[in-house]
Amino acid sequence: MRVSTSQRFNNATNQINVAELAFVEAQTQVSTGKRINVPSDDPMGTSVLLSAQTIQGNVQQYQSNLDSANNYLKSSESAVGEMTTLLQQANQLALSGANSSTDQNARNEKANQISQIQQRMVDLANSQGESGQYVFAGQLSTTKPFTVNAGVLTYSGDANNVIVQTGPSQTMNVNTNLNPFMQQTFAALSQLQSDLQGGSVSNISGVDVAAMQTAITSSASIQGDIGARMQSVQDLQADNTTRLNTLATQISNVQDVDIAQAITKYSSAQTAYQAALAVGAQSFNLSLLNFMGTSTPA
Repeated sequence: MRVSTSQRFNNATNQINVAELAFVEAQTQVSTGKRINVPSDDPMGTSVLLSAQTIQGNVQQYQSNLDSANNYLKSSESAVGEMTTLLQQANQLALSGANSSTDQNARNEKANQISQIQQRMVDLANSQGESGQYVFAGQLSTTKPFTVNAGVLTYSGDANNVIVQTGPSQTMNVNTNLNPFMQQTFAALSQLQSDLQGGSVSNISGVDVAAMQTAITSSASIQGDIGARMQSVQDLQADNTTRLNTLATQISNVQDVDIAQAITKYSSAQTAYQAALAVGAQSFNLSLLNFMGTSTPA
């Protein structure tokens, strides 16, 4: 059967197109380092890749949430930890003030120190996190929660929980409702200051010392609760880091190309493409530029 010039031209063109596609694909794999650059490169592998990348994105979001939770809890724990130290100092001042050998001038000085401790407690209760949020204001995180007017402590936050999603069906409350503790402790410090100024040794020894010890116990308990949540966050962060590393390996195994093999494939495809062009040009006695109308892909 005689082959027409048109058929010969079409056959040569098809061979060139096939060689060009193989060359471009090999070139893309070398330049990107990826085996899959478009879904048609490996439909099944693309499905696996998209599923793994979706899971990876979700885990990364949970990890970001956990980072925020850890910073929130760290600010809270630091503030309450300092409160515990301050209350221990206040307790020592109360014990000293209850000693009958302490003169009134010394008690007055201790009362001034209690006033300073009380003010510092309020400052700590208004602590802000890394993003500037008030960590003890509940969901009203842009509102300064504690103010003192005429010796009265006022709370302007709310009692709502600040919830962070830490997993597919897992959440954590990261804030601490400090208002009940602060109201009780502020009042106890005010009473201790008044008793020291008034020289009421019986009240200091019979009421104030016990109130300071109760406040210390409450503060330490709050600090412990925050610390336990911080540990949970850090455990989840460690689990997610392991998960992300595993997913990264899985994605790499599916997506990434063996660069040595890719370079070999590229070289072979380039040679085949150039040969197809040359054969086509010889068949029709055309130059490469006249035959293709284009140059070899870079």
